[in-house]
Amino acid sequence: RFRDGFTKIPPMRTLGALWDGDVAAAAAEARRLGETIAREVLTILKDTGGGHAASVIAAESYLASFVSKQGRLDEADEMFASLMERHEDAEQEAWVAPRLDMHYAEHLARRPKETPSAN
Repeated sequence: RFRDGFTKIPPMRTLGALWDGDVAAAAAEARRLGETIAREVLTILKDTGGGHAASVIAAESYLASFVSKQGRLDEADEMFASLMERHEDAEQEAWVAPRLDMHYAEHLARRPKETPSAN
């Protein structure tokens, strides 16, 4: 796996040992490590022009979906706003735009419903 310039990730057996003692802590640590890896690889993909715009959008869409599922809705709002501005680029690959739309719809469904104010 990548080493130079990347966050040091402990061996996965460390998570296994943590799981044996505290499942919730192990799951939280796995999410934290996974997000760290995803963000660093996405940065490299962007910096090196890896693939085409749709590839980057697909990776960002999964990351935004993950952030939303963690309940970090304001942060995910910003990520999805950027993604939706590039929706046309997502259409370069047949599967990317529908996946982005699905992730965004799921995110919107997590938002609390606004109730009309009584005036």
